Amino acid sequence: MNDELNYLIKSLFSNNLDLFLKNTNSKLEINELTNNVILDYSWVIKVEKLLPYVEKIVNNPKDLILIDENVFKEEYTDLYENRFIYALVNKLYNFITKEIALIEKSSLNKDKKVVKYRANTRYNSQDIKIDLKLECENLELESKNSTKDKEKVFFFKDRIEKIRTSNFMNKMTDSTPVRSPIRKTNTLTTEEDYVKCLELWEFLERYQNEEVMHKQNIQTSNDDYEKLLNLIYYLNYSTLNSATLKTEEDFNENIIIKIFLDYIKRYDVDEKKIKKVLEKELVNTSSYKKEQIKIVIDAYHNFIFEHENRMKKALLLFK
Repeated sequence: MNDELNYLIKSLFSNNLDLFLKNTNSKLEINELTNNVILDYSWVIKVEKLLPYVEKIVNNPKDLILIDENVFKEEYTDLYENRFIYALVNKLYNFITKEIALIEKSSLNKDKKVVKYRANTRYNSQDIKIDLKLECENLELESKNSTKDKEKVFFFKDRIEKIRTSNFMNKMTDSTPVRSPIRKTNTLTTEEDYVKCLELWEFLERYQNEEVMHKQNIQTSNDDYEKLLNLIYYLNYSTLNSATLKTEEDFNENIIIKIFLDYIKRYDVDEKKIKKVLEKELVNTSSYKKEQIKIVIDAYHNFIFEHENRMKKALLLFK
């Protein structure tokens, strides 16, 4: 791409490119900034599968227990299974709360690339400077799958909060909490709803979702890209220079008058004819200047348009 740009510039603006670049001091900085909280949603499938069993028990809690072949009416708070379910709901609530805190932290994730280019040149009795900053930030750090998982997490939170306001949970407020290891009662090991709740407890005990923070700030340089920017720098300078017209202050009437008088003194001139010729040439000259400026600007715009995709590919070098 550098060769193509070099050819374009030389064909448009002459061979002064080499001299311009020789007198140019440039500096290129490329920074890659990453600050990510990495989330693990592998637990979502498990909770999604087992949470309905918790809801089912909370809506139909156990209130009878068989001891020595006699049936006794017991208080909610006395039953180990009820105390277990109460502790499981609180454990699950704390787990989900922690996961949501990580999700909110991940909303501050950044993946940004910054290119800074500065250059100055002493050329053609001019002091020329450029200061360029290009930022590229990834706005889609999450995959579509993780977005769906995140929505599920907040749905879990709503369901668990509803469980926590149930009659069962209110009655169990003063119960004696159970702790691991959980006693494997007959109910917890034989009745499907309780077996699934025990499975969920054991999963939460094993699962460790430690906060994983991935940070990096990489500074690099790229000689090819710097050369490309140097060429674009010259292209911008030349375009600006070519499009700059002399002002009226630069117009010297004396020179024009002298040329005109010299001509009249030497030749027998028809006044109307001279006036007509001058008006025609003024129009032609003005049109020519506009056409030349348009050619330069169109060539510049066409080149940028045609090579936009290649510029994007150049940026991929920093990924």
